[in-house]
Amino acid sequence: MFGTLFAHGPETDPKTWGKEKTEDESAAERQKLTFADLQTAFGTRHGRKRSELVRALKDLGHDEATCYRATGADGYLRKYLIEAVGILGLRKP
Repeated sequence: MFGTLFAHGPETDPKTWGKEKTEDESAAERQKLTFADLQTAFGTRHGRKRSELVRALKDLGHDEATCYRATGADGYLRKYLIEAVGILGLRKP
């Protein structure tokens, strides 16, 4: 689609190439943590302290600050978490 004007990879999307992302698109891209990541981080444990959960997510290769934001009181992963007495548990989606 691009022709041979410049070098490009097969993953280059001609519809979005050169277009700057909106703030919402950039924020969504930064939110890489998923329910599957939470499942892996909890493993066979039913509950973890938030610091333990963040450490487990960080061990999966995620940024510590992102993990804290995502699991915070208004974080986007909070809908998957139950909290009781400072211990976080995994809620089914």
